[in-house]
Amino acid sequence: MNNTLRSYLFKKRWIDLPLILAPIILLFHVLIPGKTLYWGIMSLQFIPWHWEALRILQAGGLPLWNQWNGMGAPLLANYQSALVYPPTWLVLFAGWVGGIQWMAWSHGLLVVLHLVWAGLGMRRLTDFLGFRPFSQVVCGLGYGLSGYLVARGSFLTMIQAASWIPWILLAASQFAMPIKKRESGNLTFSPKAIVFLSLAFTGQWLSGHAQLAWYTLLFCMAWMAAGALINGGGQKLRKIILPVGISGLLGFLLSSIQLIPTAEYFFQSQRAGAIDYATALSYSLWPWRFITFLLPDFFGNPGNGDYWGYGSYWEDAIYIGLLPIVFVIFIVIRSLSSWDKARKQPYSPFLWFSILSILIITTLALGWNTPIFPWLFQFVPTFGSFNGPTRWMIFVDICLLLLAGLGASEWSQHRVLSRKWVNLGIAGMSGLFVCIGFAWFTHPDITKSLMYSMLLSGFLSLGYFTLARFKPATSVRTTWLSLIVFWFCLDLLLAGFRLNPAVNVKEIFPDVENGNISAEDSGRVFIATEDERALRFNRFFLFEDIQPTPDLQNISSILLPNINILYSTGFLNNFDPMIPGRFHEFIEEVDLAAPAIRDRYLALAGVKTQANVNPFDARVVTWEQVDAFPQSRMLYCPQYNIDGDQVLKGLRKAAAEDKLDTFLMVEGAIPALETCVISEDTGSQVLETKIYSARKNFEVIDNPEPGWLVISDTWYPGWKAEIDGKPTEVLRSNYVFQSVEVPAGNHRIELVYDPTSLKVGVCFAIVGILFVLGMLKYYWKFSGGNIERKR
Repeated sequence: MNNTLRSYLFKKRWIDLPLILAPIILLFHVLIPGKTLYWGIMSLQFIPWHWEALRILQAGGLPLWNQWNGMGAPLLANYQSALVYPPTWLVLFAGWVGGIQWMAWSHGLLVVLHLVWAGLGMRRLTDFLGFRPFSQVVCGLGYGLSGYLVARGSFLTMIQAASWIPWILLAASQFAMPIKKRESGNLTFSPKAIVFLSLAFTGQWLSGHAQLAWYTLLFCMAWMAAGALINGGGQKLRKIILPVGISGLLGFLLSSIQLIPTAEYFFQSQRAGAIDYATALSYSLWPWRFITFLLPDFFGNPGNGDYWGYGSYWEDAIYIGLLPIVFVIFIVIRSLSSWDKARKQPYSPFLWFSILSILIITTLALGWNTPIFPWLFQFVPTFGSFNGPTRWMIFVDICLLLLAGLGASEWSQHRVLSRKWVNLGIAGMSGLFVCIGFAWFTHPDITKSLMYSMLLSGFLSLGYFTLARFKPATSVRTTWLSLIVFWFCLDLLLAGFRLNPAVNVKEIFPDVENGNISAEDSGRVFIATEDERALRFNRFFLFEDIQPTPDLQNISSILLPNINILYSTGFLNNFDPMIPGRFHEFIEEVDLAAPAIRDRYLALAGVKTQANVNPFDARVVTWEQVDAFPQSRMLYCPQYNIDGDQVLKGLRKAAAEDKLDTFLMVEGAIPALETCVISEDTGSQVLETKIYSARKNFEVIDNPEPGWLVISDTWYPGWKAEIDGKPTEVLRSNYVFQSVEVPAGNHRIELVYDPTSLKVGVCFAIVGILFVLGMLKYYWKFSGGNIERKR
């Protein structure tokens, strides 16, 4: 056993223990068999997506297409489904073994594992930076249990992506980091370092959240650029460009099985251009939430049902514990007061890099509260591609924790406050604690969340001061530091334990059975966008109260998208993060249409049932039947036009004149005949058989003349067709639908979703794997098999 391993096992074995146990304790109620996280998109997106993927795999296909929402949409190319991300395979395996109950439960397990991974990553990063063990634990706990992550328990892909940030910074630090260079080996061109960074990139780029992945890349580049300039200037910066570029290229190749189909989807989606101003700057950091750095529940807590602050609680959640904030204040004041001495320390550039990053990123996170982000939105690419500027705050938390790590190292080794000041602190906190407790009972009109937050913070501060009072003078402080860590854990657990309620799986997803996908055509269901939002946010998922309610059991009867996927029910609605652009415009057309025109559009889209939600009470829902057209039918005598806007105008005119039953306008086709004469009663029949979502068969019987098989599914690149075994083209008709030209007579037509983008992505991924294996083989050969980290 080498010295490094022995040191880890016997001298540092306690360091990782709280980082592993704390998330388990925090979310233990989620890990109970039969329980599941349910709030928001956990039940409305992730569980249905993954359940559909499992069923397609069981049917013998690849999970490429979701047939149940929005007249069909890509599934694997939907970035947030994260189907290529290896931890997602855990939930697929759980569903295969135990059905929907195990699959829903395993999503909570995935959240816990990523919180642990986030904490361990921060601990390893601070270890590499040279922080003391106590500082490593503070940073790891503060990140793994930060309000930013814990409050987003139902936003699985954000937690997954955020958990990789410290690992990426750790890998990047082997090239350059904003600390004055120490005597160490030069790892700039090490194949191991290149592979490590590429794998860290790959982990995050497959995890399913493009916004955090892009922000991380920018922050990582700033981290390395600052480090290179500090330790060698422009020459050092030029020296790392090549290996870092190779790492990024390898990361892209390894992730391309996901990134290339997603890129194709992005350019076909409603988000191909900049999103609108109001959406892009929604969830800008509310300035008053800076108070929650010290008092996390000052504006209430949705876990208690009393949140009264602006917007949503989780978007502005920034709490990292009281202790790190104290350490940050301490190290900044100490550095400024001892400027001449501090600027000679190797950590001095790191200190100022962190402070400058905090100021810049906070300004970005404030969004429309300053003129800076609106200007960036208008003139700088990518700032208009994402919503929620407050999501930048993850890097403020990281910088604050790294500063806190520096402060913790100093504080644990030296007496910062005299015993007199510590005693005064204990007396002050005790008095504050008593006064707030008295006010709680004598002034019931004061908002309870204000008093509760101050009472809790006073209690925690009293504990910290008491522990500081008994700080030992000897160099051996393991027991005392363990008590500090315990109190810090308690601080974070109390802040986060109510933010991820769980329910029984059978209560929210009753009667979901395992097995193959139903091929029965029962028509689609439609809920107007305004009604859908009312159901989601005014009935089932309130921003101010996330506690389970008995009404939650009705969510399956309403089949609010995407829960309809679990029950093999087609919905015209689709509120995935990305949806095909033409479909998005079609739905806007439906929503804005007069009732009579809307019914004609719904009939064209194969909708047989639409919901009517009472505008004054979202609990009252009535269902109305629609006389829908068949989802696959033969049409004749088309018009031809390659201009999408003209096609939409033609569709509007046909809807106004009630001629959608015979209207057909095909895009990109060249008419074989100048004229077309066909009787109204053609006598043709279309029989459809869906094998699984990405493959469907049709039989056209007694077709008297050449015509078009029109399918009320969304046209999307990658769909291919064969007529009697011979390839033909799938064209877009009536602005958004699929169509195939069919000769006269009886024919068998097969449509398959077989995207070229996926094949290219697979080829690139194979090339990336071969490169990584080759580099590791090279490193192993020339290092003599010694893979011990060089410092």
